Amino acid sequence: MLENYLLKNLKANEQVIKIIRRYPITLGWWYLLSVSLIFIAFFLFYPLLRLGWWGLLVFLLLLAAGIVIAARKYIIWSLDIFLITNCRIIDFDQEGLFNKNVTETNFDNIQDISYNKKGIFATIFDYGNIVVKTASQNSSLEFYQVRFPAKVQELLVDSQNKFSRKNKNIQAEA
Repeated sequence: MLENYLLKNLKANEQVIKIIRRYPITLGWWYLLSVSLIFIAFFLFYPLLRLGWWGLLVFLLLLAAGIVIAARKYIIWSLDIFLITNCRIIDFDQEGLFNKNVTETNFDNIQDISYNKKGIFATIFDYGNIVVKTASQNSSLEFYQVRFPAKVQELLVDSQNKFSRKNKNIQAEA
């Protein structure tokens, strides 16, 4: 399903080089909260059942909250994509279940590609933020908490160079 969604956004003769998502370990706190709520619900199951329907309601609310938090975070993670093709970069920002922002730029509009890592966890687990500055003023693409940001930056620079060489060859032939 996701592949069909991505392929419909591609232009003719455009190929996907890499699909990048947020590093899953950065969602650890949310999943820890989710698992904790589910664990607490089952740990307190018998004491809550003694309270009658109120206890059953609390159990179901704790269980539902844990499942909803995990499902919501997974859906947002799976739809928040940084797509690198042979012609451009497309940033699908899924900011909530119903909020999406799609930004794209061609390789010939890119001015600068940089990355940064902040904090001890980012250093230990090697994840960081990618920032792609474009030719238009105050415009940039940002993708947060990417695993191996130096390699992603290198891939983007290489792809941009290949695109530039390809365009120079086409212009030279014309």
